[in-house]
Amino acid sequence: MIDQLVGFCLRRRVAVIILAVLLVGFGVYAWETLSVEAYPELGDVAAQVTTQMPGLAAEEVEQLITVPLERQINGTPGLLLMRSTSTFGLSLITVLFRDGYEDYWARQRLLERINQTVLPQGAAPSLDPVAGPGGEIFRYTLESDTHNLQELSEIQRWVVIPALNRGHIKKIPYDFCLAGLIFSLPLITIGAANAFGWMLAYLRGASYIADMITSIAGNDPHLIMLLMVLLFTVVGDFIEPVPTIIIFMPLVNALTEAGDINAVHMGVVLIATLAFGLITPPYGLVLLMASKFVGISFAKALRAALPIYVVFLATIAFAIYFPSVVLWLPQKVLPESVGCFKSLAGTGYICPK
Repeated sequence: MIDQLVGFCLRRRVAVIILAVLLVGFGVYAWETLSVEAYPELGDVAAQVTTQMPGLAAEEVEQLITVPLERQINGTPGLLLMRSTSTFGLSLITVLFRDGYEDYWARQRLLERINQTVLPQGAAPSLDPVAGPGGEIFRYTLESDTHNLQELSEIQRWVVIPALNRGHIKKIPYDFCLAGLIFSLPLITIGAANAFGWMLAYLRGASYIADMITSIAGNDPHLIMLLMVLLFTVVGDFIEPVPTIIIFMPLVNALTEAGDINAVHMGVVLIATLAFGLITPPYGLVLLMASKFVGISFAKALRAALPIYVVFLATIAFAIYFPSVVLWLPQKVLPESVGCFKSLAGTGYICPK
């Protein structure tokens, strides 16, 4: 067969030369127009739509987010396949396009469809970055006969990744400065608060405040405790609970006797108030540190903490006006600590009303 082919080419020299010239011309044209990439993309044209909605169950995410997006995406030109997953607070929709569609053009059409979808307030769909299997350059595994999986994971996180991504090393001075700024503010505030507490104790400010509260509230226990809550909320905003209790102990004792208030009842109310003071403006030591650690502004953290304020205030008010509930457990466990004394009959304790 080869002999016949060679003989045919020799007999039809002109036709073979013309065919060869055409093939060379087509090859040059293909060389000039063919797109060549260093790492050609081997996967399909795809995109992933991600929507976060914290607080919603998987069924609610499916009904309120995933289904409306699927209905809107279903008419996108070039759509080949669509898959979705709905979990707690998260909706994932994977979209595949037919061959021949340009990646950025398809993502633009998909983004237009997403923007037309009516979703609950706070839901903001977004597309994943342009990436595919061709983007992977290097893979590695960590194997060891002497280290378990947890140790290998720590080596991967703290040794291998920093070694591969040396950009983190350049940020070490900035991280040190930021950590110093975050921790210096609370330390300065604590130092100033301790100085303020020493000065207040030296000038007998607690006795003066006790006389002022007594002149306003008289012997009304509820009014005395409300004024104490107001005072300790302001003081607890700047001073830690333990120094506050030590500094204002004469004030607490004087007002407890003036209003004939149970000492344990007063202690529970004031401890809850001091904890509340740590997250109240204008400073709020705990709230400030938490906002710095998570990287949000203090004003935003304050708005997010408003429901907690309501819970704290309701709890403190309940503790003030329902002392029997607050003292129920101490009366059962340590009755003598709340003023109960043993019955003369020897059967149980008698507690004051």
